[in-house]
Amino acid sequence: MDHLESINAFCKVVETGGFSSAANKLDTSVARVSKLVTELESRLGARLLHRTTRSVSTTEIGEHYYHSIQPVVREIADVESNLSHLTEQVSGKLKVALPLDYGRIVVAPLMAEFCKLYPHIKLELAFNDAHTDLVNGGFDLAIRISKLKDSSLIARPISQMKLIAAASPSYLAQRGAIEHPEALRQHDCICYTVPTTVNNWHFYLGKQEFDVTVQAKIGVNNGDAAAQLATKSCGVILQPDFIVQPYLDSGELVPVLSNYSSRSFDVYAAYPARQFVPFKVQKLIEFLRAGLRRDY
Repeated sequence: MDHLESINAFCKVVETGGFSSAANKLDTSVARVSKLVTELESRLGARLLHRTTRSVSTTEIGEHYYHSIQPVVREIADVESNLSHLTEQVSGKLKVALPLDYGRIVVAPLMAEFCKLYPHIKLELAFNDAHTDLVNGGFDLAIRISKLKDSSLIARPISQMKLIAAASPSYLAQRGAIEHPEALRQHDCICYTVPTTVNNWHFYLGKQEFDVTVQAKIGVNNGDAAAQLATKSCGVILQPDFIVQPYLDSGELVPVLSNYSSRSFDVYAAYPARQFVPFKVQKLIEFLRAGLRRDY
């Protein structure tokens, strides 16, 4: 049997957790997947998987082999993907990691159009605010709203977002207008709990910077939930424009400290550093750059 086919079958068993699920992914039979893995073990002279009637897991050697062979498997997939450029066809599976709110509110609507443009793409979107391990997770691309800490990734800026302070009209009617950043110290604030500096809010007026430590009446790890709480007069928020703007448009929230600006952040498309960037990834980045273009 083809050696590469055996390697691919083994990798799918590891990634899906079983022979049946791997067979479904490969559109073949369980018996064939089992035969391919057995042939690979025979070729290597080592057992790669522990098999029981209820579960499949990698042996120590199997775990080492899986992680060692992944860069080779990805390079082969990348070369084959780039060949599609010669036929002008974008095809194959695209697995993309997205921040929860930004992905849901901003990116997901665009992906419907991307799928229409490239009907041969099979798209898998994973929404998670945690920084996903792209390589071990098998991701082709991730959208990140921060500078990258992982030097093994390539990052291309595709857009920007800025923070907006806002509160409900009823909250401001009860507690009074906020005319200076320092006044926030006396107000209830709804803080995003993921960064370590959740209570430090920054504002700018020309060249002046105001660094304010606010009182977190409520802490949440989801930006849209913070905005919804703000509409119920629970306090002031400092959240990304893509979250706040719909509530400003509806009148449920109004801007606070509108004469001041707050921080802006670049939005990046990040992908594993490798010799060949798949054509499908290149096309998705181009599409997102065009669709997410922002002028501040």
